[in-house]
Amino acid sequence: MSPSFDPWAKPKFPEPLAQGQAAHPRPQEALLSVTRAPAEGTCPECGQSELASYRTLSEGGWWHVTKCQECLASVSREPAGLFGSYKPLGLTAPIRFGKESS
Repeated sequence: MSPSFDPWAKPKFPEPLAQGQAAHPRPQEALLSVTRAPAEGTCPECGQSELASYRTLSEGGWWHVTKCQECLASVSREPAGLFGSYKPLGLTAPIRFGKESS
């Protein structure tokens, strides 16, 4: 171990971008939303034809879902990328739900 290493030293945190400005500022929008693509079909629960497809984070990770916009019933739900829209280079994900995923 080098003599300059001190495991009890206080950690150094990154400096803010400017005086009083955080490195990761809060969003300006009051509500965050995701772009929803219109989907064809009818809801099996309420019979409405207002369906939308989008990505969501739920139990088990990220999902591509198609949901009724009236009653929020799920019409379809498929696993999305393990890290959402982030695609790491050179990293393969472990087994997910009993199947290999990327």
